[in-house]
Amino acid sequence: MDPSNQPRKPLEPVELPPGIKWIAIGVVLVVVLGLITLVAAPMLLPAWQEHQLLENGTDATAKILKIIDTRDKVNENPVVQLSVEVHPEGGEPYRAAIVTPLSAVDLKNYDVGGMVRVRFDPKDPKKVALVGPITPAPQPKPAQPKAAQPKAAQ
Repeated sequence: MDPSNQPRKPLEPVELPPGIKWIAIGVVLVVVLGLITLVAAPMLLPAWQEHQLLENGTDATAKILKIIDTRDKVNENPVVQLSVEVHPEGGEPYRAAIVTPLSAVDLKNYDVGGMVRVRFDPKDPKKVALVGPITPAPQPKPAQPKAAQPKAAQ
């Protein structure tokens, strides 16, 4: 009888030792979490660094030298690069760049030549985070000359 004509027996499932299944699940989880970290870290790191600067940085003022639209958006808000001249208290002014998203409403508060509040890392002064615009003190309105009152007829 030809062995190729014999019906094949169905394959029986292989029983793995009890610990192997959990090791395989652990390896898959480590690989998946590693891939998520590799993808997410470059996106989350700048936000975390900015948060650290805003929490722990040294206060300073800065003059806006240039505003550049990077053409990127975060939550529909334009990301801009502000070229600034930082004026640390008791230190020499220096130039730095700040890349940050600003809403269209907030963007109106920033203009070339305007002053902003920033925080910087004293160990690495090129790391600068935007706190907000310095709003000028309200100017008193000039007095309006009183209109001449017509004299009442006597």
